[in-house]
Amino acid sequence: MASILCRPEEVAFVDIFPPINVARVGDSNEHFIGSEVPGVEPVPVGGFKDKDFKIKKQAARFRVYAYDKDNKLLGELKNSDSYSFKWTAHVANKKASWVIFRGRHKPESWNLRNPDVQGWPQGQEKSYEYTNTRTDLIIDSGERIIEGVNAKDVFLDGQFGNDKEIPLQKDVRLGEL
Repeated sequence: MASILCRPEEVAFVDIFPPINVARVGDSNEHFIGSEVPGVEPVPVGGFKDKDFKIKKQAARFRVYAYDKDNKLLGELKNSDSYSFKWTAHVANKKASWVIFRGRHKPESWNLRNPDVQGWPQGQEKSYEYTNTRTDLIIDSGERIIEGVNAKDVFLDGQFGNDKEIPLQKDVRLGEL
C-alpha cells in the first residue's frame, strides 16, 4: 500500500498492524525481519545463524494505517515530513519469579521457581499477584521510547537481582527498538 498524503484533520484514528508481533533474541549482531504475511514462516536468507554459527536476531516491523471518521482506510502513514510517531515499549522477563508450571490437569501447588532467592513471606497469601513483587528475579527494562524515522537504537536493558546487592546481580539486554 502506498504512503498517503492527507490533511491531519481527515484522519480520525490510526491503527498499528500487526497489533502484536514476535521478535526473538540471538547472540549474533545480524538480524532479519520476520514474516509480514500471516501464515508464512520467517526463513532468513542464509539461515538462522551467521557465519560464526551465532543465532540471528529476529526483528518485528510494524506499520501505521490512517482511517477516516467512517472507518475507511486512507492508507499507510510513512511520510516522515508529514507525520511523526512516538513508540513506547515496556519489556520484562518474569519467568524466574513465577510458580513452577504444573500443566493443565494438575492442581496448583504454589511451588515457586527459585524459592531460595525470594520465597513466600511468612503469612503471605499465595497468589499470582505476589510473583510480581519478587523483583530480585524480574528483569525489567522499564518504559523506553523511540521517535522518528531511522532513530538511533534504544536498548531494553534490565538487571537480574536488581533490588539487592547479591552475587547474581547482572545486566541483561532484553532487546532493542
